[in-house]
Amino acid sequence: MRRCLTVLKMRGSMHDKDIREYTIDGDGYHIGKPFTNVTGILSGNIMHVTPAEIDRVGGLFQD
Repeated sequence: MRRCLTVLKMRGSMHDKDIREYTIDGDGYHIGKPFTNVTGILSGNIMHVTPAEIDRVGGLFQD
C-alpha cells in the first residue's frame, strides 16, 4: 500500500495534475515522483499500463 496525493481543482491556476506518492517520516512530509504506467487510482480500479499502450493512446490525440 502506498499513499498518493493530487490536487483535483484549484481556481485560476495551472497546477500540477499528476498523482504523486508521498511519505511522512521523522524529517517531515516528502512529495515523490508522479505515478507512471498506472491508471484508475482515484476510482480504486488500478490497472498497470504498458509504455506501448500509453504511446498508442497518446497518438490518437495528437494533431
